[in-house]
Amino acid sequence: MRLARRAAATVALGAVALGSLTVACGSDDEAADDAVPATVAESSDEAEPGDQDDAGDLPDGAIEVVFDGSDCSTDVSAAVTSGTHSFVLTDRSDLDHVEMWVRNIAEGHSYDDLLAAMRDAGGPGVYFAKPEFVGSTPLVAPAAPLGDDGTHYQHLVEPGTYAFVVADADDLIWLCGSFEVVDA
Repeated sequence: MRLARRAAATVALGAVALGSLTVACGSDDEAADDAVPATVAESSDEAEPGDQDDAGDLPDGAIEVVFDGSDCSTDVSAAVTSGTHSFVLTDRSDLDHVEMWVRNIAEGHSYDDLLAAMRDAGGPGVYFAKPEFVGSTPLVAPAAPLGDDGTHYQHLVEPGTYAFVVADADDLIWLCGSFEVVDA
């Protein structure tokens, strides 16, 4: 079961369970909007959602993304319906000011296109402007702390493909996978 969850998170983070999602998403400043993941993080045994309750009690239906400073994972497993959803980022790293963004990928493009754009810009570990086909996703509530290491955000998502992006204060960026949103 744990291996199956890791594989799903590593390949594309699958789609999110129907209902509320909870993920911490980053700021909407210009630098953040232009950011594209520079490093693809793969899930690890040390950063599994639900292993520890660092983010406190997750809201019902929340989707948790766990980041340990080098890897990230999530419990995304099914398609998400369009609408307002919650996301929680559990930050187990020692990095400063870690945030997560939910980015939409334009129709006609895929998560693989985002990975290719990263490689074309110099590969993992290189900061670069986000491609034209990657957009921002509206926040419907301000970020809120959750437990010792969690941040709770709510986003409005419409049908399409979305990517999880985690970044720190030094502009180190990780691409944490993708999920699909379907009509409600």
